[in-house]
Amino acid sequence: MKRVISFAVIIAIIVASAVASQAYTYINYSVYTDDHKVIANADGLYILSWSGKRLTVDRVVPDGSGAELTLNHAPTAVSVFGDTLVALCNDLENDQLIAYTYDINNDILDSFAVNGAYVRYDKGFYFDGSNLYLPDDSDNRVIERFTTGGRLANSYSFSGSISAVVNGYGGGFYVISGGRLYKNSSDSYVPVGNSTLSAPAAFCCDDILSDSHGRIFKVSGTGMRLLFTADVSGDYTVPCVMNNKLYCANGDNICGYDMRGNITEHISIRGNAEALYAYDRSVYAATDDCTVNIIPESEFINIKNDADSIDNNSDPKAITSSIYTVDNDRYIISGISSPTTFAQFKKNMRYDGYTASLYRGGRAMSGGNVGTTMTVVFSGENNYTYELAVCGDITGEGSINSRDINELIEYLLGDLSFDGAYFIAADVSGDGAVDILDLAILCRMNK
Repeated sequence: MKRVISFAVIIAIIVASAVASQAYTYINYSVYTDDHKVIANADGLYILSWSGKRLTVDRVVPDGSGAELTLNHAPTAVSVFGDTLVALCNDLENDQLIAYTYDINNDILDSFAVNGAYVRYDKGFYFDGSNLYLPDDSDNRVIERFTTGGRLANSYSFSGSISAVVNGYGGGFYVISGGRLYKNSSDSYVPVGNSTLSAPAAFCCDDILSDSHGRIFKVSGTGMRLLFTADVSGDYTVPCVMNNKLYCANGDNICGYDMRGNITEHISIRGNAEALYAYDRSVYAATDDCTVNIIPESEFINIKNDADSIDNNSDPKAITSSIYTVDNDRYIISGISSPTTFAQFKKNMRYDGYTASLYRGGRAMSGGNVGTTMTVVFSGENNYTYELAVCGDITGEGSINSRDINELIEYLLGDLSFDGAYFIAADVSGDGAVDILDLAILCRMNK
């Protein structure tokens, strides 16, 4: 049953290293075409792929091993917990859920059935070897615990909708409900911090959590604080941490951040990254076409530009505006109408003695519209980085369209959350709250 891919990996490395234009190695994995998922945890980086009843697992690192499995049912949701692969399959004929467990190290496939359970959307789940924790498909506020004997052992009801189950990096799990994070402790769920989160979200090491809006949090016990917001756009990518730096992808560009949120290095890769993983002083970037870019730490390009040496510790009194609101405590500039070009933005700012540079995804922008969570660096005797909040531009695209309306609707339904610049952008009424009034105004703004 086991399929060793180490030889294929070695051949792929040799071929890739022969490409002169590539400064780093990439590996191409042959996967099934229906669906795939990338998992990064303390035990390794995994690529899972399935088509019909066939399922493959490739453990990219640490050992480059893999296996091909043929199940009796088609998977709906898959994940890896430690060294155990779990695939959840709907058996509609018998009104039950089949959970297949595969011990990757020992090549053991097993299964158990849960009567009356069903998975429609993969919001995540957790398996500890004895219990399966699964959001209730019929009630999006409830999470249930089933034993491997298929018995419902307990259930817990949250006040808000469950948008995701977030697995801990080295074990345990959390639940995002109503935009709040809750930690599982036995059969209770303890709120963690007061920040709001937007699913999907993932831990990129034991205590660093990221969400889909690029917000990076430090989680300690039941406390959580926002460290910074990384530049992201498009689909969510799981970051990684290496040598006290966070590496985050924005499409095909990977940026390294210090823990104050300053971009220190970057590199462009082949394909759009889905997950990053740190191993042996290299960043492994698994992409949406199931290639893996292996980038040694030494290959990243150090940034030598106006974003260097950011020091937000002194008071930037010379940076003001009579049009916008300049928050020198949170370093956010808001009250920006949409659309606003960068040239228009600069005309509405006063920053004598400084130069202004616009960044998105770690890349300097020479023009175009400014968008929510883009950053502007004012460089002078001291350098200051401000995050932008464009009124109504919830997605950060620099304009208002139906996607902004859809995100606001998801927020009002409890399926999405945002804070910081995103919250300010969504509060189009300016009354300090995000509610149905903002939705009505935003719909008018989009006409």
